[in-house]
Amino acid sequence: MASVKLLVLFSLGCYAVSSEPLYVLSQLEQTAHQEFKALVSTLLLGKKLEHSFHKEHRSRLKSFSFKNCANPQDEILVPSNINVTPDPISIPGNITISGGLLINKPFGAPLITDIVVEKEVFGHWIKIPCIDNIGSCTYPDMCATVNVQNCPPQFINVGLPCKCPFPAGNFNIQPFDVNINSDLPFKISGGVKVQINATFNGALVTCVALELDLA
Repeated sequence: MASVKLLVLFSLGCYAVSSEPLYVLSQLEQTAHQEFKALVSTLLLGKKLEHSFHKEHRSRLKSFSFKNCANPQDEILVPSNINVTPDPISIPGNITISGGLLINKPFGAPLITDIVVEKEVFGHWIKIPCIDNIGSCTYPDMCATVNVQNCPPQFINVGLPCKCPFPAGNFNIQPFDVNINSDLPFKISGGVKVQINATFNGALVTCVALELDLA
């Protein structure tokens, strides 16, 4: 009986020790997701994310990089010369974007898209879980998920729509401005990594990797 008690106590002790890292990791994931959701709401949607401790926080993108993470010869859509200014980017503030897109053949729905997002939290890189369609998610058809209300005239002028299907062609996008008019609901710092992989009818459309560092 004594040996059984010792085994039970040992098991409980191991659970107590191992449960703490699991709890910390869960908390880090929640923090990473909350910060990324605030970034998406502010940068892409132009909305203020409600937060119980809301106060204005000006932030800066200390660095931003964009690269193709696949062989261009294997891709349907090949981005090139993507330029984002100013450097650093202030939030709120204005961003100017330009670049080129080579589309080797038409593509459209269903556009299966895998997105992997990592956020640096307290010096640790955390893969952000997919919650409410935000985070490291797989979208069965990005064409049905993304709805661009106002397509920039720079896209329209060169015959590039902001919705599926997309035609083949070589498109040179002239600089256009994106206004970030909302502040962040809380202080966000550290790095963010995003990798996007899209396929159409089993063929690779594109793979892009974004990295940014906030201060």
